Amino acid sequence: MLERFFNAFVPLGKVELLREWVLHNVADQAPDGVMREGEALQEKEGINFEDLKVHFRHGLEAVVSRKKPVRGAWCRDKMAWVHRSK
Repeated sequence: MLERFFNAFVPLGKVELLREWVLHNVADQAPDGVMREGEALQEKEGINFEDLKVHFRHGLEAVVSRKKPVRGAWCRDKMAWVHRSK
C-alpha cells in the first residue's frame, strides 16, 4: 500500500509530505491508533464539519468527505484569502 504513496509523491518532489503520510500510516496501524467511525464522525461534527459522508470503506481504510462553512473569499487583486465577518 505504501508503494502507491511513494509513486505519487516522489515524482512531485513532495518528500516531506510523503514522510508525514508514512508516519501517519504507521501510527494508524498501532492497536490504539484505530479510529472508530462513530466516534471520529462525532468528533468532526463537533468542530463545525457539516454533511459528513463515508464514500468508501474497506477494512481499516475509509474515504470521508465533509463540508465546512466558508467565511471568506479569494481576492485576486490582493492574491490573498479575505475573511468575511458573520
